[in-house]
Amino acid sequence: VGTPGRALVEGADRIRIHGKEVEVNAEVTRLEAFSAHADEDELVRWVSMAVPKRVALVHGEDEGREALAVRFGREFPDMEIIVPMRGDTIDV
Repeated sequence: VGTPGRALVEGADRIRIHGKEVEVNAEVTRLEAFSAHADEDELVRWVSMAVPKRVALVHGEDEGREALAVRFGREFPDMEIIVPMRGDTIDV
């Protein structure tokens, strides 16, 4: 939400890029069947290889991040799971 990509998918006529408003002069098509992102099971498998003490879920829609946080909580009960909001600061 709030990204140029989301605006394009939703049919915006203009978007902001590097602070400048730009006219959209393209046909935008959304492919639902393909993703370059790992799904939930793949993310759980990937995290299970290292089992960090703390994970911050910083990418994706709020609802999806919250669902993944719940799953991580079940799979890794000793892990601290952080779901920061825009503007939050995390000490690393």
